[in-house]
Amino acid sequence: LKYTEALLLDELKSSHPIEVEVNNAQEVEEILDAVSYQKGSCVIRMLHDYMGASVSLFQAGLKVYFEKFKYSNARTEDLWAALETTGIVPMDEADRLSRVLCSSHSHTRRKLQHWC
Repeated sequence: LKYTEALLLDELKSSHPIEVEVNNAQEVEEILDAVSYQKGSCVIRMLHDYMGASVSLFQAGLKVYFEKFKYSNARTEDLWAALETTGIVPMDEADRLSRVLCSSHSHTRRKLQHWC
């Protein structure tokens, strides 16, 4: 159900990618909305399924990420590094996956245009 809701929100003209550069605190309020949270949760579920990791390992990686960045800014690479600490995915595989999913030349990128 959440996946369907996220897809419906993503079809709107007001939709946007979940990875967005933020230059000041005011932009955070403009960017973080239902689209961000719905799509973000779906992408996390897709990532878990893609990696084929046990729930406990995946949650351990997320815990490392949340603990390390709870009072600071984080980048996509930081999530990959946190997941790597649990042995879920080697960093070179994470880099490859990021390039495949978010490359502007990728067939997957064209299919999932606003999800990266």
